[in-house]
Amino acid sequence: MLCTLLLLAAQDLEGIERTLKQAVDKNSYENGAYQAAKTLADMRSAAAMELRLKLFDPKMDTYRGVYLRDWFYSGMKKAERIEESALLIKAARDKKRSELQRVLCLRALTVCKAPIPAKEMLQRSFLKATPVVQREWQQCLGTAHAQNRLYAEGKLATELDLKVRELLAKAGPPYNGLSALRSLAAPEWGRLLGASRDAKHPWDRAEALRGLAAHMNKGPFLQAVEWSLADKEWAPKIAAVEASVINQAYGSVPLFIDALELAAKEKNGRLQNDLGIALMRLTQQQLGFQSKRWRQWWQDQGREWLQKANDGLIQRPGQAEKEAETTSQIFGLPVHSHRICLLVDASGSMKDPFGDTTRAEAAAKEMEEFLQQLPAHAKVNLIMIDQRPKLLFKKLSPANAGNRRKILQQVRKNEYRQRSALVNAIELASSDLEVDTLVLIGDGGSSEGIHQYSGHMLEYLGILYRRSGVRIHTISVGGGTSKTRFMQQLAEATGGHSVVAEAP
Repeated sequence: MLCTLLLLAAQDLEGIERTLKQAVDKNSYENGAYQAAKTLADMRSAAAMELRLKLFDPKMDTYRGVYLRDWFYSGMKKAERIEESALLIKAARDKKRSELQRVLCLRALTVCKAPIPAKEMLQRSFLKATPVVQREWQQCLGTAHAQNRLYAEGKLATELDLKVRELLAKAGPPYNGLSALRSLAAPEWGRLLGASRDAKHPWDRAEALRGLAAHMNKGPFLQAVEWSLADKEWAPKIAAVEASVINQAYGSVPLFIDALELAAKEKNGRLQNDLGIALMRLTQQQLGFQSKRWRQWWQDQGREWLQKANDGLIQRPGQAEKEAETTSQIFGLPVHSHRICLLVDASGSMKDPFGDTTRAEAAAKEMEEFLQQLPAHAKVNLIMIDQRPKLLFKKLSPANAGNRRKILQQVRKNEYRQRSALVNAIELASSDLEVDTLVLIGDGGSSEGIHQYSGHMLEYLGILYRRSGVRIHTISVGGGTSKTRFMQQLAEATGGHSVVAEAP
């Protein structure tokens, strides 16, 4: 009976492989490729895993290849046996495979249930991988070790623990593998502390601080918060604000008051809003967004309040009653930032009717009003979310009349084709270190690029937000219930707001 089942499974796998290999254009894709990939995702065997990995890269540039790759990734995440995880590690180490496949292999290993062969995970070649692969390996190794999923036959637990910690210490910033461990020795959290100040890339500094917060020793963490608030880049600042609230770091309050005063002087709209909200959540004092009121409260009551907070005599962080006021709105959605990249869906659905106009023209009209509302010191950029997203300007540019005109011309003259790469567009927009907020206008769909399945997109963009701190406000123009829900979840995951635009 077992032999018969194995034979049938092998025959099914051969048919699936044949169907998927032939899917290179629209006609061949529609000849059962989607269902074949979906079926493959639920097959639990080393042969099925090997097939997913074999077909992943060839589907990078075929018709609707992203749909097939997302099913491959879903199957990778369901790995249950060590034979499957061994194949994932082997693919992650293979320099001939695409960086995306190597990264997703490691992410699948991080979240799956399968035991992982320690020998392969502890290969020093990962230390020399590209930064994004090496970072994913750190996270995977630390998480798997914390979950006791590393299988090392004949090796003592203490010996394995020392080996893991040795490699993670050598990996370098952001030390996200160390932060994934259940506990850290002083030299290890010292590495995280140092990286929060000295790492070359600001996203590494931000991620190191968030990792340090998970193992919070109040003295070192508050030192890291002070450094991060003084950082010239955005990501470490927002990491300090969010990590302090999440981890109830009440000692951050006087640091936030100083930073709030500086943010107002520098006309940093988003930071001023976020600091005010953080202060209200930590203290449960609804004193708004002006540093003068907060400084007076601190002088009168702050030190006594801090002693009670540290003694556990106050409630946990609550909610702020309101956000800072702003005159900048789009489709009724308030935007506090003055460093904004607008992302507009460039797929064919934007030509659909929207009241007495089209979705694209409705977006252009709202954008025109919004751009005129921005203060004189604001900077903006635009990305049309097409098959190959591109920035309109090389970097954030002044929101003057000339640049506003160029943005609107681009939106109105766009051809609006059928395919769009949403995750790629958000990743590109976030790569400008001066950007702190994105405004996304569209139906929430994606048919090209890194991912198209909403669950995978949210996972990928959540990891990106942890590093970049770039907020995403979403405006749903059309689209079904599931896409609207995705837009709401995306905004919520990044601290943004979401609205559903209504046709006039």
